[in-house]
Amino acid sequence: MLFQLLILFAFIGRFSAVENGFEFGKKLPCEPFLILNMYGLKQCFSECQTYSMCLSINYDRKHLVCELNSVRKNASLLLENKDDFVYKETTDQASPQCGSNSCDPGSKCVRTTTDKSACIPSVCNDPIPEVENGTIANRTYMPASVTYLCNPGLVNEESKTFYCVPGKGWGITKYSCILDCPVPWEQYGGRQYCFVTTFILAWDAAKNVCDQMNASLVEYQNQDELNWTQSKINGHVQRNGYTLPFWIGLTDEGSEGDWYWEHTHHKPDISAWDIYFYSSGGTNENCALHYNSIWLDKPCNISLPFICEK
Repeated sequence: MLFQLLILFAFIGRFSAVENGFEFGKKLPCEPFLILNMYGLKQCFSECQTYSMCLSINYDRKHLVCELNSVRKNASLLLENKDDFVYKETTDQASPQCGSNSCDPGSKCVRTTTDKSACIPSVCNDPIPEVENGTIANRTYMPASVTYLCNPGLVNEESKTFYCVPGKGWGITKYSCILDCPVPWEQYGGRQYCFVTTFILAWDAAKNVCDQMNASLVEYQNQDELNWTQSKINGHVQRNGYTLPFWIGLTDEGSEGDWYWEHTHHKPDISAWDIYFYSSGGTNENCALHYNSIWLDKPCNISLPFICEK
């Protein structure tokens, strides 16, 4: 007898799984364009019908959450079995009528105080801006917002959270995460300095890493800056007791003996060249390093620590 009752209940459950177009126990696996909390099932579908871009709903009966979708099920997007969900599609009309007009995607048809119908931009139908070298940490729908998180070792100095204004969009097209200094930036004279010692690179590669930090290899503007940098270099000592050498932004590549700062292309206003080794390497040594309190020219392909400045 108990077995017969179970069979009967299962048959009734299958029979009532679809009612007035509502498919109980089903959910479309897609990203909704709008999520509404504390909505009833019929209220959810009625809300969908006010948007021309809404083609279907996923309704969470357990949590009373209404998801409005801009897609329907198809051969490549099939429904999933989800006990707490209900799925339903709108009719095939291209755009719901709003009085004598049809609303644009992302607009909602509302009744005004004068009992007229009007299309009001209310949701963001622009695609979420792409993120380079990061992930989306959080997203909200009312208001429409997205918060980005950069991958480890990368950073973006702008705001991490952006909002989409209905009818106007996100205000950005892409969020990019760039390489960050592997140690805390040092501050001096309104500038920031990164003393990279955790890895060593050839001069060109070091320059590229600084570029990725929105910085450049250090270029000394005056004696005070040079002295301050020297004081910081004195804190980086090798096992033999000597300070580490650091690449700086000085080169005579393409103009032997005529040294210039690579980023600004200005000639240096100050000098710390060693008088015995200044430009002694000819065309084989076109990049300058800061070692102890002097500058030396060395082959650009040797790997050394370096200083970035921004």
